[in-house]
Amino acid sequence: MKKNLLFILLALLCTNITAKELDTTITLTKQANKHSINSQKKIDLLVIKKEKLYSKFKIQNYELKSLNNYNIELNEIINSQNSEKKSILNQIDEIDKTKREILPLIKNMLISLDEMIQNDIPFLPKERAKRIKRLKHLMKRSDVSIATKYRAVIEAYEIETQYSRTIETYNDILETQGLSKNVKFLRIGRIALYYVTENNKESAIWDKETKDWNILDAGYSKKLNKAIKIAAKKGVPNLLNLPMFSAKEVL
Repeated sequence: MKKNLLFILLALLCTNITAKELDTTITLTKQANKHSINSQKKIDLLVIKKEKLYSKFKIQNYELKSLNNYNIELNEIINSQNSEKKSILNQIDEIDKTKREILPLIKNMLISLDEMIQNDIPFLPKERAKRIKRLKHLMKRSDVSIATKYRAVIEAYEIETQYSRTIETYNDILETQGLSKNVKFLRIGRIALYYVTENNKESAIWDKETKDWNILDAGYSKKLNKAIKIAAKKGVPNLLNLPMFSAKEVL
């Protein structure tokens, strides 16, 4: 009996010890599980944070690549602009050089034109002198480009060239030997210049050698009037027998 009681007591004692160990184990397990859950939460937060950082990295990396590509394109544009700037500066230098060379040329052309008119037969003297005066004034203006000056001189040359290929008649006042006469002029190219007075009593031809008017025979007034009508497109074109250069050549 005593042995059985002792066995029971020992069994209960062992059972108490095992229960305590089991409680301890359960408690530790719960703590471990709690710690594991907390760790997993931290891991999950770290993963989320990592994903956000990676996503941000990808965005910033894309922006960096875009900026690098833009910088490359911008450098190409800058290099192109620098080349163009250099080219423009060279062109400006060439323009300045051309200006220095062409301006004296234009002035010499104008001088030659003026001398040609002075030595030419004296038709439309006021109109032509006015044109030369206007060109000389234009040459002095600093607000007018060289291109405009050059074009104006060329246009004047073209007008003078046209005179060589046309016939013309016009009325004007002739100042000669201290007298003023109302006359009708007839110009045949640059070959000859004539006039007939309004009363048809006097006609003359410009003599290039003497640079003076030579009075023609009275019979030429009728011929000149006929030629004047043709020049004014009021008569039928026809062959005319007119003196050339000087009256002496037809006498």
